[in-house]
Amino acid sequence: MWKSILDYPFKSGGAPLDASGTNNHGTPTAILFGFDGAAPGSGFFHFDGGEARVHVPYNETWNDLVGVRVEAVVRIDDIDPIKKRNIIVDASNSFAFWVGRMGFVGAACLGKKEAEPAEDGDIDAFVATEFDELDDVEWKRIHTFGSHAVEGAPRKIEPGQWAKLLFVHDGFSMKLYIDGILAAYRGGMKDPVFGVQSAGVMIGRRHTLPATLHAFKGDIDRLRIWKFDPYARHRRFFCRKMDVGDEACWRGLFKAIQRARQNKKTREAMEQVLICLEEAEQGFIQAVAAQGQGAMARSRAFAREYQSLLCANDIAGKRMQSFIGAWNAWVSTDLGQAYANYLAAVASCLPLIEQVMPDAASCLGKKDPDFRAFLGLLAGTCPPATEPVAYGGGSDNGPSYPSNDKPQEY
Repeated sequence: MWKSILDYPFKSGGAPLDASGTNNHGTPTAILFGFDGAAPGSGFFHFDGGEARVHVPYNETWNDLVGVRVEAVVRIDDIDPIKKRNIIVDASNSFAFWVGRMGFVGAACLGKKEAEPAEDGDIDAFVATEFDELDDVEWKRIHTFGSHAVEGAPRKIEPGQWAKLLFVHDGFSMKLYIDGILAAYRGGMKDPVFGVQSAGVMIGRRHTLPATLHAFKGDIDRLRIWKFDPYARHRRFFCRKMDVGDEACWRGLFKAIQRARQNKKTREAMEQVLICLEEAEQGFIQAVAAQGQGAMARSRAFAREYQSLLCANDIAGKRMQSFIGAWNAWVSTDLGQAYANYLAAVASCLPLIEQVMPDAASCLGKKDPDFRAFLGLLAGTCPPATEPVAYGGGSDNGPSYPSNDKPQEY
């Protein structure tokens, strides 16, 4: 689902060299390099809260983002109640990611303006008045305090301590994570992330004045940015070798979903389907996150094993049976109610799916016997394995998480 477009490990003696393969190398100004970063062998860039910055020139990799993920390992120097933001990334007229006053984390993406008032208590809100198209677009923000905070609990980072921050906009929702724990969620996003404009990307400062009021003061150990890959889900699903007729049926279903999103008559209903499924998934993810880092690592291990079985076309055999047995044992013990809520939420989405795509079940009803057998395992029509496979933690090799007259303020 994601493609790396910028990766600064900061291990090259102070040079912001991009390891993603997209040549998004940066030009540093007033940067100090340190060797004792957050992890053994890692370095960091020190930003002085003034002129220090890294500028990444625009190139075509910043076009058509649709969604974006930004991960940064940071350490702020102090809490400054006067400073508006410690800017981590400011992508010209596209998205921004920061540590706000008092250590709260925030992010924003530019999108079409909605007919709704600004949120109360938005201490980071800006007002832009210099652009003709201001009535058409606005910055959609998310913070780790207020109405977006998970379970209403504000979360922030502390000065002098390394923290791993992640911002995700997947086209339907925005999420903020602190040290792997979901800290804020905002659903109902209806717009993709706009492509970055010609000014490119600024790290450690804003593009526009007063830049120093938003300059990052502290250290950045690593910075990674991904863009949405529209073909990733297809590649993951179609890694499974299947009958020609079955594959044609599934590809037709994916194309039908795409047509429904593009058709004016069905677009809004299709978006409601996807938002419904997204919110159901996020409810379960939040429940997993509440269990702590161990639960998140175990969940990722299950996801990797499922993908491995899918690609091996072993979706109805004993290995999948053992996998489902292990999954059911885990969720029934630690996440029983949360998983029941998730299944109920997904079931509530089915009438919407049938309304938009009445033939969506054709691949299941007439073709692909292996997939129907897999659904039978999920439904419990086959007995679980007597010795389920144990799934632990392990590393996660994926993301551990138009014109220039758009408003520049967020």
